[in-house]
Amino acid sequence: FTTAALVLGTLHGARAEEEQEVRGFPDLARRSVTFWSDGTRLAGDLTYPKEFANGGKHPCLVLCHGWGGTKRHLNGQIAPRFAKAGYVVLTFDYRGWGESDSRLVVTGEMPKADSEGNVTVTARAVKQLVDPLDQQEDSDAALCFVEGEQMVDTDRIGIWGSSFGGGHVIWRAANDDRVKCV
Repeated sequence: FTTAALVLGTLHGARAEEEQEVRGFPDLARRSVTFWSDGTRLAGDLTYPKEFANGGKHPCLVLCHGWGGTKRHLNGQIAPRFAKAGYVVLTFDYRGWGESDSRLVVTGEMPKADSEGNVTVTARAVKQLVDPLDQQEDSDAALCFVEGEQMVDTDRIGIWGSSFGGGHVIWRAANDDRVKCV
């Protein structure tokens, strides 16, 4: 996918759920979101002060977890603390981890496509594989997603990483003009 295709797929293929309470943080809200990275559905959560739902543009942080982590680990205390400080916060699961779909690998021969270009294959779901290049594509898709969020000020997007995710965010910030702080 090109970046343009990724943005189009992200903005038009995104899905958001209803607002939920954030346990222990009564002034915050969280909603589950879905977006796409290289044809794979990713699961994410947006956490933000409830007052942000009333309008306006606000700074945003995309949180990238470390080796073997999931958004659930970041949603406990880290994401709410950033949201309480005045950020829209996106946590997400890399492909093959947590609630995100897996990459599919075709097993056997690739069949010929039908008249509409469709094929039916047997595939294996690849779960819990740490692939730095895929994870960079996923963090790019996360940034594309937040760019389309109405409450996000696209001139104030930051990225934060824990453990192995710290390396991802340094590379992303050095190579992506959308990232304004790490």
